[in-house]
Amino acid sequence: MLQKMRTIAPNLENAVSLMYEVNVYTNSVGYKKSEAKDIMETIDNEFSKMGFTRTMCNPVSNLQDATIYRIVARYEGVADKDFRIYTN
Repeated sequence: MLQKMRTIAPNLENAVSLMYEVNVYTNSVGYKKSEAKDIMETIDNEFSKMGFTRTMCNPVSNLQDATIYRIVARYEGVADKDFRIYTN
């Protein structure tokens, strides 16, 4: 959902709502859960630096191969034409 916001040129369509979905998979023997969480933490820090808000982050069952640990996260933000990111 795109929220109304004030921009530099209020009479122009000047912003877009963005949503990125990230999937982390790991099959490391013995420590796949902690490895997936470490990878997700790195991804989370990078999206946060860019100004995105994490709206979801959950482990998901990998039905095709139960030996693989999977985490899915979604990040949202609104970007203007100058690539500035605004949080919702």
